[in-house]
Amino acid sequence: MDKLKIAEAYCTAVKLQDQLEFRVSELLQALHPDNQILSLCYPLHRAYAQQTKDLLGPDLFDWCEYWLYECDYGTKPMKVSITNETTTTFVVNAHTLPEYLNFIK
Repeated sequence: MDKLKIAEAYCTAVKLQDQLEFRVSELLQALHPDNQILSLCYPLHRAYAQQTKDLLGPDLFDWCEYWLYECDYGTKPMKVSITNETTTTFVVNAHTLPEYLNFIK
């Protein structure tokens, strides 16, 4: 499996886990407002994140974290600029996750 596929699988899994955790939390709060879920899966997420970082390297992993948390799973109109010979700007929420990963690789 190449690094972009690993990065996409990681981002997709974290997004799904967060969505499911949020839904469980909502259900618990519907039973009683004081009920909450306090990141039951955090130890697994931390281990998965470390393994993914080891496979991808710190740079690509940091770009994945940027997409997940700073760009709110790619929904915020954040801009990414890459400068090689010319500067190319990429608006994150205007593209899919695979397009974003191909841009930043």
